Amino acid sequence: MLVHGDITTQTVDAIVNAANTALRPGGGVDGAITRAAGAAALAEREAIVAQRKDPPLATGEAVATIGGDLPARWIIHTAGPVFTGEAGDRSLLEACHRSCLRVADELGARTVAFPAISTGIYGFPLEQAAPVAIAAVLDATTEVQEVRFVLFDEVALETFRTSLVAFAPAMSDELTTVKGVFDRLGQIQLVDCREPYEWEAGRVDGAVHIPLNDIMAGAGQDLDKNRSVAVICRSGNRSELATMMFQARGFEAYNVEGGMEAWAAEGLPLEATDGSPGRVA
Repeated sequence: MLVHGDITTQTVDAIVNAANTALRPGGGVDGAITRAAGAAALAEREAIVAQRKDPPLATGEAVATIGGDLPARWIIHTAGPVFTGEAGDRSLLEACHRSCLRVADELGARTVAFPAISTGIYGFPLEQAAPVAIAAVLDATTEVQEVRFVLFDEVALETFRTSLVAFAPAMSDELTTVKGVFDRLGQIQLVDCREPYEWEAGRVDGAVHIPLNDIMAGAGQDLDKNRSVAVICRSGNRSELATMMFQARGFEAYNVEGGMEAWAAEGLPLEATDGSPGRVA
């Protein structure tokens, strides 16, 4: 998900701060987050510095503090690489994103907002950083359900948007399979179009329940058109019709082949609405 705006105002579980290895307040994104988060968050950050060896935050690693006065509950600080033009730059930038998602999982954060790490004074070209960042997030194994890239200016937004479009063909192939959908739950919108009794018996955590009849009547218009939609039913038949309805309304929508029966056959997680183990009804 791409957002044009100020990362300090994002209502998410955690925002990512593009910090330095000294973990001391700096300029740019770091300075803006430090000022907005306030004294309590800064004090926790300084306590981490006092407890760690030098440098307190190695390039590519991440550590969390409270969000302080921010809408976000936590700040995940990561030290991005200074761009040198060497092959190691890419690996370190990938590591930043993976480390942040690992820390998010440890915290229990399910929504995370990233800035364009290292693209400021560290000199990483936007057109090179954007595909690295997007690929690192898409390939990560994580419990995070939503990742936002929050871009402050139009140039960064358009660069990330262009890079995201380049990933669309690979994602579209994945979104017709239950395993592909499961691996992308944090990046897509999964719509379950089964009947209420089927939904109550066993559902996918993070899915949105919109019965087929409701979709045909116009429901689902409030979904985000900037994010892909995967539609699932019991076997893949009803969801095919629902998928066509979403496509007709301008959504990038995909039918999940085999539906919930295939989901269960793969041993992917299901739960009933009362929290007990789920089943396909």
